[in-house]
Amino acid sequence: MQRFIGIAPRVVSRRTNERILDRHVDEIAMTWSQRDRACRSHHYRLRELIMVDERVSAHIEGGRLGGARAWQLAFERIEAGEPGTMFAAAALALAGSEARWFEELGQLARAQPELGRELVAGIAWARPSDVSWRLAALARSDQRHDRRLAAAGFGVSGIIPPRPREWLESDDPELVQETLRIVGERGLVEFVDHVNARLDDPVLATRFHAARSALLLDRRHAAVWSALEACMSEPRYAQAAVRWYLRHQDTEAGAASYRMYRERPQLTSLALHAAIGHGRIGVVDDLITLMHEPEHARLAGIAFSVIVGVDVEYADLDLDEDQAEPEDEDPGIDEIDVERFADPLPRPDPEAVRVWWAAHAGEFDPNQRYLRGRAIDESSLRETLVAGTQFERMLAAEDLAALRRGSLYLTRQPGQRQARDWLGW
Repeated sequence: MQRFIGIAPRVVSRRTNERILDRHVDEIAMTWSQRDRACRSHHYRLRELIMVDERVSAHIEGGRLGGARAWQLAFERIEAGEPGTMFAAAALALAGSEARWFEELGQLARAQPELGRELVAGIAWARPSDVSWRLAALARSDQRHDRRLAAAGFGVSGIIPPRPREWLESDDPELVQETLRIVGERGLVEFVDHVNARLDDPVLATRFHAARSALLLDRRHAAVWSALEACMSEPRYAQAAVRWYLRHQDTEAGAASYRMYRERPQLTSLALHAAIGHGRIGVVDDLITLMHEPEHARLAGIAFSVIVGVDVEYADLDLDEDQAEPEDEDPGIDEIDVERFADPLPRPDPEAVRVWWAAHAGEFDPNQRYLRGRAIDESSLRETLVAGTQFERMLAAEDLAALRRGSLYLTRQPGQRQARDWLGW
């Protein structure tokens, strides 16, 4: 009699296909890297971010089913220096049941601080309830790096840490900066005196986070403006500092600040960020002029779109590829992603934009700040959080927090959570 040979189900469940696990780990790292760029891009909107995040989640689930071997593959890739693999290992560690996996990643990040950002991103991906106890344990550590990681993790998870006052009074600048960020983003007005005390801190990064948090807490005074002005000389913070400064100036003062930057050719890219912060139509004619300059045209197009709300590509106000001149250099856009994969942002056609603006300029109030063509108020900001690009959503979240004197909405959190908040999914 013929007998069939098979494998018992309990044996099958213990077997893994290493090639498939390897692919899951690679895809987590690669797709998260794409997602990381998407979070600040002028190409991506919430629905598109959700599509990328669904791919990330699917590969994390595939890796989770592979258990320890999948995590080990990710860990080996970290040691090989492959980008995105610390995030992959962190996401798998936090989705799994082995506490030591996350502890090993923390030790590795302690030895290689440059890996910390991806580790924090892995924390942000997990459910707050799954990481709060791990962060609390790190917060109790006597290691500076662990406390910094705990503060960063609390920040991206939207959790208020157990000892913010102690951390604000710490002699560790990085811990103070992360805690200042939390105070502003969570609307912790009871710590406003600690924020004010750091506005003249000798460490420029601390001054920036203090000034940003002060404005999120709706505290506007001379020390805040002085701190932001000092931060404009630091490339890492210059663009954001200029936007924060200009968004809180009145029409006349904002226009004067914009002109000051435009008068210095080496600061043209900062002038364009100043235009975004200013948000008033008095800068539009000059933005159209800058669209003639190849090295500034794309950012000028973004600033125009952010203020008046027209999609240059959708409205057919862009140049065809064969018409666009090559750019001489990177225009210095740090927070706006100028590329989506290999496709750059559209290059605006200055003459087409000028014709469009001549037909629509009368629809705008010169003394009103605009975002996506809407006067800034709570209703328009909430609409931007639903339908705007990721860069516009970031701006809207900041304005809404300052307007309501409440918590900052985290536009980098996983798209599925944001879908529940804004799309009713």
